[in-house]
Amino acid sequence: MKLDPLAPLVFALAVTLPALGFALTDTVPLPERNPERATKSAEKETTEPGEEPTLPWLSSKVVEARAECDKLLAEIAIEYEMLPPIRRGICGTPAPILIKSIGSNPKVRISPPATINCKLAVALNDWLKEKVQPEAMKSFGTPVVRLRNAASYACRNRNSNPNGVLSEHARANALDISEFTLETGVLVTVLDSWPRVYVAPVPPLPEPNPVRLAEATGSVAPAFAASSALSLKPRLSPVSHVRVLIGNTTEVTKIRVNPFVVATPSPPPVLATPALLAPPEPPQPLKPRPEHKSAFVRSIYAEACKNFGTTLGPSADAAHRNHFHFDMKYRRSGYCR
Repeated sequence: MKLDPLAPLVFALAVTLPALGFALTDTVPLPERNPERATKSAEKETTEPGEEPTLPWLSSKVVEARAECDKLLAEIAIEYEMLPPIRRGICGTPAPILIKSIGSNPKVRISPPATINCKLAVALNDWLKEKVQPEAMKSFGTPVVRLRNAASYACRNRNSNPNGVLSEHARANALDISEFTLETGVLVTVLDSWPRVYVAPVPPLPEPNPVRLAEATGSVAPAFAASSALSLKPRLSPVSHVRVLIGNTTEVTKIRVNPFVVATPSPPPVLATPALLAPPEPPQPLKPRPEHKSAFVRSIYAEACKNFGTTLGPSADAAHRNHFHFDMKYRRSGYCR
């Protein structure tokens, strides 16, 4: 039998390589992680949107956005200032506006002025005109004249979470409203007026009947109390004459007294032509009650879901407990919480 000359070499490799592998694994440690790369990686995960590379808007994009803005705002009553394009990292918009007031008769002031885009301004106008003002007149008898701007443009992530997604505020596409001021000066805040369980006050008990109280305590006999109660009724006199009004004079006609007929009181005669009636006074504004304010904010919030792409309020989460958040993010159907 003739042996293959390579057989001893193959056998030797088969025995020594596994042993060598185990030895290398046990004795050679893995390379340590590069600390510089690890730091850069951690920084990249928490980079704020404004710290990303900034690419300026193309001039054609700015011209197009401003032309659309002029077209949208031409149909509404609004006081605003056109701002330069905003670009900071991945934040900004090509045609922002600084809105100072919106609507007319009455004009609704935005305090402080808000930096938003034009589509959001149109949606805000429609909401105020179609729902907020009619509901304010219905609930309080007076319109809203001021909105408190809690937040408009801000280069940040959603809920200021460094690891979150980009907020619509970073695109000037969102507005937070925390307070409504009525024409009478009354404030309606989202924080204090959002509907809660309302317990109606218990009405006071009626005053006790003195006659029955005397009977119950035994200080007055029931029969005497009843007779006393009857004696309090006024005595009615029988009819002895009749007054007849003829023109501006009164004639008295005597008739035979009937002791079984009781006179019926009648209003005094009108001897002169009544004065012309004064014009009715305009309705006075109602004094808002807590339940009226709650019904107001709940109603206008529900209607806002039809005007904005996203509507968030105190029921959404703790971050929105004191304001309404409205934005125009594109959705197939409005998101309302």
